[in-house]
Amino acid sequence: MQKDNYILLIEKLDQFIRKFYFNKLIKGVLYSIAFLFAFFLIISLAEYQFYFAPTIRKIMFFGFIVSSLMALGYFVVLPILKIQKLGKIISHTQAAEIIGSHFANVKDKLLNILQLKSSAISLEQAALIEASINQKSLELKPIPFTGAIDLKDNKQYLKYAIPPLLLFFTLLFFKPNIIKDSANRLILNDVVFEKPMPFSFVINSDSLSALQFEDFRLNIKMEGEEIPSEIFLYRKTKNSTFTATAPQKLNTTNYSYIFSNLQENVTFYLEASGFQSKEYVLAISQKPMITKFKVELSYPKYLGKKNTILKNTGDISAPYGTNAKWIFETVATEKISIK
Repeated sequence: MQKDNYILLIEKLDQFIRKFYFNKLIKGVLYSIAFLFAFFLIISLAEYQFYFAPTIRKIMFFGFIVSSLMALGYFVVLPILKIQKLGKIISHTQAAEIIGSHFANVKDKLLNILQLKSSAISLEQAALIEASINQKSLELKPIPFTGAIDLKDNKQYLKYAIPPLLLFFTLLFFKPNIIKDSANRLILNDVVFEKPMPFSFVINSDSLSALQFEDFRLNIKMEGEEIPSEIFLYRKTKNSTFTATAPQKLNTTNYSYIFSNLQENVTFYLEASGFQSKEYVLAISQKPMITKFKVELSYPKYLGKKNTILKNTGDISAPYGTNAKWIFETVATEKISIK
């Protein structure tokens, strides 16, 4: 019976130790949620806003992975191992110290029992020690050691876990692109991503063609949530540099620019608020032209008159029966009609 009472006491201490680490596990889960979601939101929102270079994104990504593994290892995996009595755990004496801090009349008795049990004494004194252990064990039997730990106390740590968790799911539901896009860029940290413009340039790009020596009106419309107050058109010069010109502002969102007396293809792009469009090419087609012409006149034989050639003239006076052959030299022309 004496041995059974002591074993029961040890079993209660073991139950306390398991609950001690289970309590640490609950606290660790809440800490891990707070840390992981807060850290993830910080790097995700930063990446969403600033579009970092691949090197910085790589550091952020692997920093998150390593930190997450360390946090989960320390706050979650370690307590689980302790619950399974794997690795170093607190001793019965340390457990008695913790229990004693909650039950003032227990500490000394518990420590005394453990000390007596570990004492090496003569056989004559052993019976007295066992009797003392049995008596003290019976006195401690009704006291719930596990009551020294209140799992409900972990509610106080919800204030760390709930805000980042709530913010994460709010963004995921209402603004999923913030989470998905930034997470995708962090995972694909070797790829260069350009920050999208908060507005777009809409031009009549389907008709970016004009005839040589003519004018071309470029119509520009601004679309988006943040419309800039002004825009610039950068036109490529012959020495491959770009010169800026401000298009005419028609209203808040519409602009117009006239390319005058076009000679050859024009490369240009648009810029506003630090953002620029892709390069466009205004294709110039040569204007159909007659550069010169001549008319070969073949007179009737009975006149005995030598054939003549008239150049670049439209006034012709010839006898009846004369054949006229028109010869044209043209540019960008496939067909000529004469009326």
